Amino acid sequence: MRNKKRRVKQTKNLLDSQGISIDVHGYRYKDAELKILAHIDEVYYSNLHYVRVIHGHGEGTLKSLVRKIMKESKKIKNYQAVEGDAVTIGEVEFLHSN
Repeated sequence: MRNKKRRVKQTKNLLDSQGISIDVHGYRYKDAELKILAHIDEVYYSNLHYVRVIHGHGEGTLKSLVRKIMKESKKIKNYQAVEGDAVTIGEVEFLHSN
């Protein structure tokens, strides 16, 4: 069990070190929206596979915003809540032109 916790911590640190994480809790709605959209673009064009957005628990306004953006984005394949529902991770969908 102890090793499992260490792996989770290492994975979190790996995700942070890859530049896929942003923290928007405490941001105003519009500022958070702009930051999230820009970050998804940055991750996508950097060919990274995941985007991690820390939105906190709060009243759920930012959490709803993050999930709305990820749901509507063609660059995000799917997303899920992690870390007690204070963080959302999205998997990048690489679009191929034919």
